[in-house]
Amino acid sequence: MGGGRIRNFKRSTRELLPRPLRRISRKKWIPWSWIERLHPELPEENLQALFAAYRLISTRLPINTLASRSIPGENAGCRRCGYCCAQLNPGPVEKYEFDRWAEKKALIRGFFHPVERPRSPPHFDGFYFEGVRLKQCPLLLVNPKDDKQFCSVYHLGPGHRPSACENFRPNYPRCEITQKPLVF
Repeated sequence: MGGGRIRNFKRSTRELLPRPLRRISRKKWIPWSWIERLHPELPEENLQALFAAYRLISTRLPINTLASRSIPGENAGCRRCGYCCAQLNPGPVEKYEFDRWAEKKALIRGFFHPVERPRSPPHFDGFYFEGVRLKQCPLLLVNPKDDKQFCSVYHLGPGHRPSACENFRPNYPRCEITQKPLVF
């Protein structure tokens, strides 16, 4: 992505954000390349919800510490391109998984929204924040040290991410083209 293009996109995005969210948009761990790719039309409601989610995450996790450390070894050939995290559909989760997240005080719980299904048990869909469907996982961030993507809750271990994320296995070089994208 050209430096000028991303600078213009950042500037346009910041102009859309309310003042309290502009500060968070200056953080070096914001995955601008994914935001630009998934929000080229700059939908105000989606971007405000995404940056509000980033603000929440930054109050709950030591993001600056996580973003600045080197991540040793790649996981089974993963290039940490961010494609699976940005576009993998987490699928619906059932109430027991949602409740398990509550027991663990897992941050991911705040990004799932209850959905009614006729004649079916309740389930929850992601990724949402403040009632707005997000176009990407809000937990995907970028390490400014190596420009690679990382999951901000991966270090917390099992039970802090949706099953689809925990069960995902990179399939490089085809992982970028074999994953079901998030449905909007």
